Amino acid sequence: MPAYPWQQVYKAAVLERDPAKMEQFIQSAFTSIYEHLRARGDITAKESKALTDALHAGLAVVAA
Repeated sequence: MPAYPWQQVYKAAVLERDPAKMEQFIQSAFTSIYEHLRARGDITAKESKALTDALHAGLAVVAA
Protein backbone atom coordinates (compact mmCIF):
# COMPACT_ATOMS: atom_id res chain seq x y z
CA MET A 1 0.00 0.00 0.00
CA PRO A 2 1.40 3.41 -0.94
CA ALA A 3 2.46 5.71 1.88
CA TYR A 4 1.00 8.77 0.14
CA PRO A 5 -2.16 9.10 -2.01
CA TRP A 6 -0.30 10.22 -5.15
CA GLN A 7 2.03 7.20 -5.08
CA GLN A 8 -0.52 4.75 -6.50
CA VAL A 9 -0.90 6.83 -9.68
CA TYR A 10 2.88 7.38 -9.82
CA LYS A 11 3.54 3.64 -9.52
CA ALA A 12 1.11 2.90 -12.37
CA ALA A 13 2.96 5.40 -14.59
CA VAL A 14 6.38 3.96 -13.79
CA LEU A 15 5.25 0.39 -14.37
CA GLU A 16 3.29 1.03 -17.60
CA ARG A 17 5.06 -0.46 -20.62
CA ASP A 18 2.47 0.10 -23.34
CA PRO A 19 3.69 3.20 -25.26
CA ALA A 20 0.11 3.98 -26.30
CA LYS A 21 -0.94 4.31 -22.65
CA MET A 22 2.28 5.63 -21.12
CA GLU A 23 1.75 9.34 -21.88
CA GLN A 24 -1.68 9.30 -20.24
CA PHE A 25 -0.33 7.53 -17.15
CA ILE A 26 2.56 10.00 -16.83
CA GLN A 27 0.21 12.97 -17.17
CA SER A 28 -2.10 11.48 -14.56
CA ALA A 29 0.83 11.04 -12.17
CA PHE A 30 1.99 14.65 -12.63
CA THR A 31 -1.57 15.91 -12.13
CA SER A 32 -2.05 13.80 -9.00
CA ILE A 33 1.21 15.07 -7.49
CA TYR A 34 0.56 18.74 -8.25
CA GLU A 35 -3.04 18.61 -7.04
CA HIS A 36 -1.84 17.00 -3.84
CA LEU A 37 0.72 19.78 -3.36
CA ARG A 38 -1.90 22.48 -3.98
CA ALA A 39 -4.34 20.91 -1.54
CA ARG A 40 -1.74 20.28 1.16
CA GLY A 41 0.92 22.87 1.78
CA ASP A 42 2.11 21.11 4.92
CA ILE A 43 4.00 18.06 3.74
CA THR A 44 6.62 16.34 5.84
CA ALA A 45 10.31 16.24 4.96
CA LYS A 46 9.93 12.53 4.21
CA GLU A 47 7.09 13.13 1.76
CA SER A 48 8.97 16.06 0.23
CA LYS A 49 11.89 13.71 -0.50
CA ALA A 50 9.52 11.13 -2.00
CA LEU A 51 7.93 13.79 -4.22
CA THR A 52 11.32 15.07 -5.36
CA ASP A 53 12.46 11.54 -6.17
CA ALA A 54 9.25 10.83 -8.07
CA LEU A 55 9.37 14.00 -10.14
CA HIS A 56 13.07 14.14 -10.86
CA ALA A 57 14.07 10.52 -11.05
CA GLY A 58 11.07 8.31 -11.71
CA LEU A 59 8.80 10.27 -14.01
CA ALA A 60 11.62 12.08 -15.78
CA VAL A 61 13.18 8.76 -16.79
CA VAL A 62 9.86 7.24 -17.83
CA ALA A 63 8.89 10.33 -19.84
CA ALA A 64 12.20 10.45 -21.71
